[in-house]
Amino acid sequence: MESLQYLPYIEKLENIARVLLTHESDSVEYLQLIWSAQLGKQDEIVRNVYVLLRKLASHLSIPQVDWLSDRLFNFWPPTDVQHQNRILDLFLVLSRNDLDETTIQKLLTLLWDLSHRDDLTSAKINDIFDIFMAILQFHYDDSADSPKHNWLSKCVTEFKENNNWELPSIILMHKLCATYMPCNESMSAEQQLFSREKVAESLQNENAIVAAMTYKLAVYTSDLRSRLTDNPHLIDADQLVDENPPTPPDREVCLQWLQELASEEIKSDETTIDEIFVRILSLPLTTITMNSFRCFEEFFIAENVVRKMMKRQEHTVLVLHPNLIGLNYIWEMILHTSDVISASAIKLLGNVSVDIDVNCSTPLLSRHESYIKKCYDMLKQHYDAYSMEEVTDIWKLTKMFRILKALCIYVKRHDKLFQRERNILPLYRACRELDIILIIQFLQNATNRNDFEILTHKNDTLLTVQTRVLEKIGSNYKIELFHKGRILNKQEYSRRFGDISFQNKTVLQVNVIDPDPNTQVENDPRLTLEELLPSVLMSNNPTYHLLLCQLHELGRQKHPLLQDYSMETLQLIASDSEILELIYDLFGNLYFEDNFEILFLNTTPTEILYNLRTLYAILMPANRYLEEDVKRFRLKFIINKKTLQFFNMFGKDFLPNCDNTTRCSIYLEVIKICKFILITICFLLEMASRESTTGSKKKSPPETFVQNGLENAFPDDSNMTLLEVTRQLASDLIRLLENDPSVGKNSMLLKRALAWRLPSYTTVTQLIRLLWASSSGNFSLLHETSLVIHANCVANLENVLDFENLSLYKKTVQLLSIAVLTNPNSLELLCHDKMLPVFLGDLLLLNPNHMLRMTTAQQFLLIIISTDKKRKVFQKVRNVLFALVNDPIINKYASTANEMFYLLCQMIQSDKELYIADLLLDQEILWLKNVTVSHAVPLEGHLRLTETLVDSVNCNKKMQIGSKSGGNLIRVLLEKFLFPASTALRDGDSKSENVLLIPVCNTPSSKSAAFSLLKALCNQCNPNYELMSKEFDSLFFSDGNLYTTGWENTQGSQVQTQEQHGFVGLQNGGATCYMNAVLQQLFMEKNISDNIIAFEVPSDQDVEIEECADPENFDQDRYNLVIFKIVKEIFTQLKYSQMKYYEPNNLWKHFQIDGEQIQLEEQQDAVNFYLLLINCMNEALFRLNGPPILLDSLGGTFSDQKICKECPHRYSREEPFSILSVNIKHHTSLISSLNEYIEGKYFMLSHYDISIDTINIDRGDQQISAVREVLLPETLDGENAYFCEICQRKVATTKRLIIKDLPNTLVIQLKRFEYDYTEGGTRKSNDYFQFPRNLNMLPFTVLGLMREGEDVISCDIDEAAYCTTYQLTGVVIHRGEATDDDWFQFDDKQVRQVNLQSDQELSRLCFGGVFDVSSGKKNYSAYMLFYTRDFHKFSEMVPPGKNSAAQVTIENKDMQYMHRSNQLTEEYIAFIRKLIHDNVPPISTTGYGKPSEASKISMEIGSKYLFQIGWRTAVKLRGPAVLWSDALCLYLQSSAELRMWFTFKILFRTPETMFEYLVHCPVIDVRIAFRNILIVLTGLLHNDGPCCPPPVLANPRPNATMGHHIICYLLQLLPEIPSQSDFILSYCEFFLLYAEQGEDRVRHLLDSSVVAVFMMAAIDGGLDSNVKYKPEELVEIHRVVFTLVRSSDCTFAHARRSIKTKPNKYSCGKGFLLPLEDEAREMLFDQNKNVIDCQDDMVDHYGSLLLGILSIPDSLQVSRLENFFSKTQKSVGMLNTIIDLTNKNPQRAYCCIKLIVQLFLKCKPAVIFLMENIGLLTIWYQGVDWLDKQIKAGLESASNSNLKRTDSMPQIVHHGYNLKDILVQQSEMLN
Repeated sequence: MESLQYLPYIEKLENIARVLLTHESDSVEYLQLIWSAQLGKQDEIVRNVYVLLRKLASHLSIPQVDWLSDRLFNFWPPTDVQHQNRILDLFLVLSRNDLDETTIQKLLTLLWDLSHRDDLTSAKINDIFDIFMAILQFHYDDSADSPKHNWLSKCVTEFKENNNWELPSIILMHKLCATYMPCNESMSAEQQLFSREKVAESLQNENAIVAAMTYKLAVYTSDLRSRLTDNPHLIDADQLVDENPPTPPDREVCLQWLQELASEEIKSDETTIDEIFVRILSLPLTTITMNSFRCFEEFFIAENVVRKMMKRQEHTVLVLHPNLIGLNYIWEMILHTSDVISASAIKLLGNVSVDIDVNCSTPLLSRHESYIKKCYDMLKQHYDAYSMEEVTDIWKLTKMFRILKALCIYVKRHDKLFQRERNILPLYRACRELDIILIIQFLQNATNRNDFEILTHKNDTLLTVQTRVLEKIGSNYKIELFHKGRILNKQEYSRRFGDISFQNKTVLQVNVIDPDPNTQVENDPRLTLEELLPSVLMSNNPTYHLLLCQLHELGRQKHPLLQDYSMETLQLIASDSEILELIYDLFGNLYFEDNFEILFLNTTPTEILYNLRTLYAILMPANRYLEEDVKRFRLKFIINKKTLQFFNMFGKDFLPNCDNTTRCSIYLEVIKICKFILITICFLLEMASRESTTGSKKKSPPETFVQNGLENAFPDDSNMTLLEVTRQLASDLIRLLENDPSVGKNSMLLKRALAWRLPSYTTVTQLIRLLWASSSGNFSLLHETSLVIHANCVANLENVLDFENLSLYKKTVQLLSIAVLTNPNSLELLCHDKMLPVFLGDLLLLNPNHMLRMTTAQQFLLIIISTDKKRKVFQKVRNVLFALVNDPIINKYASTANEMFYLLCQMIQSDKELYIADLLLDQEILWLKNVTVSHAVPLEGHLRLTETLVDSVNCNKKMQIGSKSGGNLIRVLLEKFLFPASTALRDGDSKSENVLLIPVCNTPSSKSAAFSLLKALCNQCNPNYELMSKEFDSLFFSDGNLYTTGWENTQGSQVQTQEQHGFVGLQNGGATCYMNAVLQQLFMEKNISDNIIAFEVPSDQDVEIEECADPENFDQDRYNLVIFKIVKEIFTQLKYSQMKYYEPNNLWKHFQIDGEQIQLEEQQDAVNFYLLLINCMNEALFRLNGPPILLDSLGGTFSDQKICKECPHRYSREEPFSILSVNIKHHTSLISSLNEYIEGKYFMLSHYDISIDTINIDRGDQQISAVREVLLPETLDGENAYFCEICQRKVATTKRLIIKDLPNTLVIQLKRFEYDYTEGGTRKSNDYFQFPRNLNMLPFTVLGLMREGEDVISCDIDEAAYCTTYQLTGVVIHRGEATDDDWFQFDDKQVRQVNLQSDQELSRLCFGGVFDVSSGKKNYSAYMLFYTRDFHKFSEMVPPGKNSAAQVTIENKDMQYMHRSNQLTEEYIAFIRKLIHDNVPPISTTGYGKPSEASKISMEIGSKYLFQIGWRTAVKLRGPAVLWSDALCLYLQSSAELRMWFTFKILFRTPETMFEYLVHCPVIDVRIAFRNILIVLTGLLHNDGPCCPPPVLANPRPNATMGHHIICYLLQLLPEIPSQSDFILSYCEFFLLYAEQGEDRVRHLLDSSVVAVFMMAAIDGGLDSNVKYKPEELVEIHRVVFTLVRSSDCTFAHARRSIKTKPNKYSCGKGFLLPLEDEAREMLFDQNKNVIDCQDDMVDHYGSLLLGILSIPDSLQVSRLENFFSKTQKSVGMLNTIIDLTNKNPQRAYCCIKLIVQLFLKCKPAVIFLMENIGLLTIWYQGVDWLDKQIKAGLESASNSNLKRTDSMPQIVHHGYNLKDILVQQSEMLN
């Protein structure tokens, strides 16, 4: 029985028990044995037996289930919760396996009875109900015969009759009702009967359940309340605080009940409240919980309300008397309870201490003094007690922190109550911060108040804004402030602008509320008397300041929270009066030298920080910075001898043991003071220099660079006030020095300043060291050596700088930039420091913060430009930076090098006299030529640097480096950096080795930099433009490569990036990641993949891949060969392709599993796929007589040994294997699992499963392929004895299977998948299982066992050549893959490098286990391992061929793909766009100017690009097409030479161009853009004069213009346009828009016979009898004809027809432009088509055409309508025709009426015309009356015999009568 505690034994027992229970299904004997095995045993056995029963549940018969369920009920443990849960779980499992529902009712009944036990807790009853409901819902629905109704009735009965089971019955009723579906309309009538609403209604109707519940609840509540009122002692405090209550939740439940009991009814019961509150106050503080506190809070308020010391308001309570009952208990809870309770008590104390009624009897001053004194006394008491102790008492520190927090909240809340602008400011607001300007806008327009601006600062509040606005409009008004449409509440008025993110130029809206004369002025002193604020009162007592400083110092060392709250409290109170007096004494006397060290050096860090902040608040006060007393103090401060010592503080280590937070704050304050001093000195020097050059027009150099330096240091308005104050101070100093020169002699600061030596070089170097140290992440290293700081920078590369270091860094950089203005020589001295390169490298390269690197670069640039008069510093820094960017270290820190290149480029741009630009440029060009692969950032940097240097040299140098004789840089950029695939395609290099298809510039930023350099090379250098043009022509614009097919093209995603490291991924077809994992593993085994690639299938045995046999005539040999060829194709792609990934479509199409083609969306097992794949390939190689490529690498052999014990005979048989499958269950390591095999337990093996050198992605969790389990060793005796063939008898034998030969690549499968009988599917185990990097398999082989002395057969092993050591080279997990020493993750088509050399990363990615909370990453689990034998030499069985046909094909495809893809990048498009826009020639007034070479080449390249691929690019890449066409039109308008080139080289380069872009193009904006170009070009060319025709034009007119040739060619295209609306509409639109350009364009069209051609197309039998235009197309053709005919002289026509024409809109009153040609005139007036006489099938056609013509909205529309409706000499008009047809042809008459109604609905002018002509309207109504009568008469009417009735006839009549309604509808549509 003890074996039952081991799970392996349970697993074996499961199989045996399953057979026995199934065989003896009517017996419970075996089940009883299993049940009895756990009775009285330890928990491990009980647990395992329940696990066994759970697994066997599905195989139990009905009698067995009955028996087991009874045992579960009878053996319910009263107290063992874990055992109870096992029983409930088994109940659920038993029910799930009874699909016939035979035992379900019994199981439910047992659970029902179980829930009635008296010893159950409410939680356990709920657990039973959950199981009960789960069973019920699983088996039953809501139908009429569902048992749910019966159980619901039983619950009702229990509720009514069983007083002890009322609450459980209600709970179960609720759960049962919740299972019914809510009623909805989609339910059938029967389903609605059993909906949730109907069931609830039935319960109420049949049982009056609501009334019953209400009655019972009322009785219970009434009884309880009366008992409590009569006997308050029933609430026993002893019971509440009992350390061991009957059950743990009892106390909490009682406290919750007491809290709820404080209802409105009991609040008035003074006696009851007193009794309860007294008992609550007796609760020991150690037992206080949140329920206790909430209960106390309720009764605390109730007690004080009853005692008239508080009064309730809507959402709060007001204190009427501060001496509240229970107040001391709140303090006790603050000091002696947990942190959570204490925080709640502090909040409660804050509420009752602040929310005090205005009419409180105790004066406000007394209340404040009392509260402050109480807090001070407690703090002082605890501080003194702590100071006397030698051991740190954390509890005392915590108490001090809590008291201080209560005081801080008290002070802060009273400050917020004060709704006036402060005069006595707290320290945190006392100084003026960065300026901001607020724009005040008034919302009421009627008030005529103008908007205005307020200059304020980030330490100010909205209270100041309120005051300023009221000063402007009147103090008797009220205002509301809005920000971004949101009203600002009063709590926000006291917050600093810096805290609410108000930026400069923030707009505030003001709503002014008129004064109410009835409003009373508030008399609350808390809101009006600033002197009574606690913060002001505390500032007047120095003892408070002293204690707070002591607490801060103590907290700084021992308790961070105490430190934070003490500093916050110090900041809340105004500056201490004694400190103010000391500072005034120190700096107010010129010769007073005492107290500087006491105040700022030789005291605690807390005091130093406080004193520095106080000093700066005096220098730059927030409110009164311009007052005279402040000005006088500033002047005394600046000339004081001790002021200079602030600069010396950077060189002194006066904070040896200070924490970083306080140290940083101190340095920030010192920097602010020094900044104030130095800005003043800057203005002083500028003024002094100006006065020295008075009378001279030129500024002195010092004046100039100081002024420029300040402008660069403070470019915005945020320091406006500071600059104004310091400028005024400098002016006062000038006057003082003029009046009293001795001041300058006696002040060391002024003496140094006037000598341009302030600050000293030592101070400057210390500032640099501070900057350096803060960039390293630890500014406390300020006083360490440079090497120490540098080492810290290197060590903290990955660390993000905290806020302290960031702030200090920024402020120090700014101070340094000012310091070198006042001491420029210090910068020159700095250049001689040997550590300068290290310093610059650390700040610009090693600094992990991008923002700080950029800030450094910008500030250093300003420093150098502003102060370096002699350019020595400039040259030194430039040389240092050049050395750094060319140092190999740049590759190590490549990702952070961008700012260094930026600084270097900016320095070169600012250097107007860079004499060595040529030399530096040659160095950069050499670097570019030699680079092959580089990180994107250094590559971009070198390209930008080269561009900057190119801009610095002359045209000759550009031409030299761009041309072939020089650097040939243009060609290098295009062919190597940008378009290597296009180059290879052009040069036919696909057959050469090592063809580079991936450009060196493989990121957007580097591509952009390369194109910018290309542009810079050509600027102002025509030879380079010509060379670039030739290169583009050869790469992209050759004759056979000009046009691209398709539209809306985008860049493909298969272009490989450098992050791929040369590997090719595999596309996931849906769920084919298991395939990708195996294929990548096999490919990474080079001995396999290379030889498979090189193996050529004999031609006589070759098959096409598509010839895979169909399922009915399946040929295994052919299938194997097809799979082999597919794998060979995949390996070839993975080896030679330079794409990002490859799609193995053929494998998806042909591979089969279990005789069926795979489904891409179904996940399969990688091992099973692996076995099938290897088997196919081996069989194929065998049939082809090929070498055993796979077997030689992967195959090993087992020795199946049988050793007879009763005779000396031994038998051995070899068995091949390719994978070892080891058990991970009950093991944590591979070695442990392999040892299990040796110890003779079990081991798994299977054939042919392999991959190597990679960790592959396979997310499949399917069951692994079947493998056979062998028990080793195994003794065969008795009936199982082995038959010895030599002895011819059965003998006892030892049988074992041992590894004989190890494969070169050992593949191990970890058994992570097992069948879950409970869930009925495969389950993956993610248990932790580790494996070594190096594995020695010797102990698990025949040779190893022989050396250990085991009895095995030797097998003739060559020990000398036998290697058993392996290295891990591949792991299949759910994430990743690796190869050799560098590990790579192959995630389908993504390939990235991973750091599996790290043991931590290997464990995280491969060993499995639970989620790692600390790292936030999941531990993925490996399930296939690949070990490669040490010293394994790959033998090349088949020499790999070079440049095979497959390789060439792949490379050609890659080249074609990348050639096209590289032209679709945003960077290339941006380059072409910039090239076109930057070189637009000036528009000549004549249009015949000569373009520059740059303009000509830019237009040529741009035009070729657009018509090759640009127009066909997706709009999201190229942008709006009109931007391109507008630029091209500017070129065309400037020069006839450019127009002719464009016409012949682009427009007529192929016959299809104009048709393609004008008509056929499916992209609307491209079609419009081309049409615009064509319109502009045609008009300009027509003005250019005669020209030879293009070759594509048939029968050209002699001496015609090119514009005429274009029109003729377009007319020549008309018959070729397909009969599609969009095509003909676009075609006609060109002629219409061209005609709108003016009279010359109309005359041009008339002269080109456009009218005749269009009319020929419009009439029957026109240009092409095969083309039949639709009516809407004919309308467009007619529009063109109308437009041109109206501009023609139609005299011949007018002689026969009296048409009233309106003035010609083109002639401008000058008459017709040209006479209409005879051919057009004949077609126009002699073609007579009568819609009345046409065939029936053409009525709709001609009718639609007529509607379209009549609806054309031009000036002749009314004339056409008149001719249509009215009677003329040649026509009776449509209306009279209808009347005539009513008798002759009723059907045609109806068609005409319908046509006119359609015209009315489409054309508003037609309705108006008819309604304005009464005679015509009368005729129209006659026709409508006729149709109405025909409809009403029906079929009996004789005249209706030919009229086909339709459903639309009544609607036609309705519209015919109601013309006004049609007008109204049309007007509404227009609106």
